[in-house]
Amino acid sequence: MGLSASQARLLTLTARKGDVEYGISMNALEKMSLARQMTELTREYNSKMNSKHLMYCNGGEYHKLNYRYLMGTTKADAMLNGTTAVRDNLDMVLTDNKGQVVIDDNYANRFKQAGLTVDENGRGTTFDQKTLINVMVKMCGYGGKWLASGFAEQAISFFINGGDVDSQTYSAELVKATAKQKVLTNNFDTNENNPKTASECENYLNNNKAVVNNEVNKVTRDNTARYLKLIKQKFDLYYPIVLAAANNGWTTEYNNEMNNNEDYIADSLISGTFQLALVQDDGGYNPDASLAYFTTAGLVVEKNTTEDREKMKAWYDQERSILTEKENFIDLEQTELSTELETIKTEIESIKTYINDAVTSVFNWGTSA
Repeated sequence: MGLSASQARLLTLTARKGDVEYGISMNALEKMSLARQMTELTREYNSKMNSKHLMYCNGGEYHKLNYRYLMGTTKADAMLNGTTAVRDNLDMVLTDNKGQVVIDDNYANRFKQAGLTVDENGRGTTFDQKTLINVMVKMCGYGGKWLASGFAEQAISFFINGGDVDSQTYSAELVKATAKQKVLTNNFDTNENNPKTASECENYLNNNKAVVNNEVNKVTRDNTARYLKLIKQKFDLYYPIVLAAANNGWTTEYNNEMNNNEDYIADSLISGTFQLALVQDDGGYNPDASLAYFTTAGLVVEKNTTEDREKMKAWYDQERSILTEKENFIDLEQTELSTELETIKTEIESIKTYINDAVTSVFNWGTSA
């Protein structure tokens, strides 16, 4: 190889040497980044393994915290017969960090049936006593079961004002309304699987006035107590929620997240987006009832299940495997680049020696004695 070719080869090798050294430097930086990612992954894994999830206990088994447990459902019978687990302390309600009661889509439909609305952000305002009673009628009377004219309103007002089912101190209006309700319940199909409108119920009563009048004459205070006990069960389920909403406002703005993420409520309680509150008689919240209060009372439980730990271990192993695979690839490439660099260095030294010898021989030519 001539001197010119050798010089060109030297320039090519020098350029390649720079590229290889740059690649080695980038791989070293990438290895440092992977080490930081592995450290962060391990830290996050340990944090998750040591963290507690908010759950509730029912029948000796732990379940993820959900809206039905914290706030109930419009299917009152399912709560009353134990099919749907619900909090032991019915004065506990779910709010956001502004104190607004969190109302799901099913409850919101009842609120709207009572004439309430939400703004463009899904938030509803406070409301007065008359509207509160109307909302309670919708909450307790779905399916026509309590839609005899005046009965639900009279009964709910009776309980709001501190009336006792067993007190036997009922107004004449309540007794009369109970007679209508008895006729309706005994003679009209008023089950929740075949809901009737208020007008359908009233039409039936108007078309059967003789039966109604006869029942009014026969109704007793024991009859009234029996029907009041039925509605009182539903009243107890829903009144703290509606009372808190009436005094503090209510919101549906979180419903999409709640519907699409089963961990959203528990995570939001941890982050502070949601709060648990204890409703007082005036509709305000007990200032001393923090999340710790409810966990101490056993209404919610901080716990990690075996299933959760297994899922976190699987997640960690998968993420660690991805990082390890990247590191192995970099190590392989680093080895190849290091080998190539040594080869280039050797060849560069060889060419430099050749060029130096060639130049020396030219200058030495003809100078010997």
